[in-house]
Amino acid sequence: MENKILVETSARHVHVTQETLEVLFGAGHQLEVRKMLSQPGQFASTDKVTVIGYNKKDPNGPRPSAALSILGPPPAYRLKPAAPRSSPRPQPGRSQLHRCP
Repeated sequence: MENKILVETSARHVHVTQETLEVLFGAGHQLEVRKMLSQPGQFASTDKVTVIGYNKKDPNGPRPSAALSILGPPPAYRLKPAAPRSSPRPQPGRSQLHRCP
């Protein structure tokens, strides 16, 4: 069975919760520091993921993006959905997150 995880990314990195790390890499997985960042306590990890994204304009279907670094430490919270807006917001594409081999 393939796990699907809703994800929002930047061009180069992702933030994931501990729960998501364990889905991707196994129970108890901990991020290993590759490089400390300028934000105190933040780091780029050695783990990477590939996002398989959908582009409505592309008739060829889903295709992978580049490998993205996971930043740490994992946030201790889960984001809650935003309150409904008065004007409709475009729906984000459906993407899948896969651990890099």
